Amino acid sequence: MVGQARTNLPYDAIIFDLFGTLVDDLLTEPFTQTLEEMASFIGAPRDIFLQMWMHDTWPLRAAGHLPDVEANILYICTELGITPKPEQIQRAVHRRLELTRQSLKPRHDALETLEALRTAGYKLGLISDCSSEVPLLWRTTPLAAYIDAPIFSCSVKLKKPDPRIYHLACERLEIAPERGLFIANGESNELAGAQAIGMEAMLIRVPYAEEHNPRCHEARTWRGARIESIKGLLAHLDGVRVEEL
Repeated sequence: MVGQARTNLPYDAIIFDLFGTLVDDLLTEPFTQTLEEMASFIGAPRDIFLQMWMHDTWPLRAAGHLPDVEANILYICTELGITPKPEQIQRAVHRRLELTRQSLKPRHDALETLEALRTAGYKLGLISDCSSEVPLLWRTTPLAAYIDAPIFSCSVKLKKPDPRIYHLACERLEIAPERGLFIANGESNELAGAQAIGMEAMLIRVPYAEEHNPRCHEARTWRGARIESIKGLLAHLDGVRVEEL
């Protein structure tokens, strides 16, 4: 029955962003608090540590040049000329992983929507600009069971909107770009990046997230399709309704 449904689907695959799409964006307060605790654990100046973690080393983390949390901390320590004890570093690593684990909780309607899409016959992919903690913990999340081809920037050393990361997703899902739909919250010109290789793109902007992520510049000017929840995607796809499955 799934095979029969696939012949009539508007797309062969749906490819999702992760943060701000399948899971909520990190809120400023817990994120900042975690970094302040990490700085305290290793004896680093708080403000400088926050600046280096949030801005200076983010491109290195996302591109896979700092392979894990410990490497990121050691890089900052070297730049600052401090030498924390191994147990101090591990305490900071543990705190960072704890925050990431908490942040990977699916949005309330994500799992039922992914289940509906899979039942209808869609392949499901993921493209996330992220650091090493996400692929490390990915298999422990309930989302992993639904995603056929997860792609993490730190693992493939490519970031959105590089066309190669979208082509890689299509290759792993075995689809032509024009048969894919990319859904994201509009960071890093990611929607335009998907369109540039021939994919269709859709903005997700949940109402309660409006004030939380000022980095979503694309969301302010986007004129294409948009949804306000993951489940809202189903109304755009013929023949797929959670209540019918």
